Amino acid sequence: MRHRSVPAAWVLIALVLVTHAWATEAVSWAQRWPRGPFQQEDFFPIAVWLQNPANAPRYRQAGINLYVGLWRGPTEEQLRQLREANMPVICAQNALALARLDDRIIVGWMHQDEPDNAQSLGEGQGYGPPVAPQAIVEVTVHSFFEED
Repeated sequence: MRHRSVPAAWVLIALVLVTHAWATEAVSWAQRWPRGPFQQEDFFPIAVWLQNPANAPRYRQAGINLYVGLWRGPTEEQLRQLREANMPVICAQNALALARLDDRIIVGWMHQDEPDNAQSLGEGQGYGPPVAPQAIVEVTVHSFFEED
């Protein structure tokens, strides 16, 4: 009986340490991402995908607190509607969004859809390899650090 309590004690200690590490990481994550939506300790993202920003007030009433993706956007009108509804968005890095890096309604960036899947080589030509992770990073870094 005594032998079983020793491993259980180690499991309990490990669980406490992991929980503490996770809680500490959650706090430091918010500090490292000052523009993100996760500043409130009780924030849990409940998002809609590619929905019309005109409906943001209704989604907010239903408990939605994040938009992900904007159809053919973001556009000025989409960002205005989301701002009026106080609804943060994760959107594409188009020229409009990149010109508004200080717009607090934009809390994250999208990348192309499913870069980890085989990529089409064109109609009837089959599929090639997935997009290399470095290519995604280069697009993001280039967008932020491009010289004028």
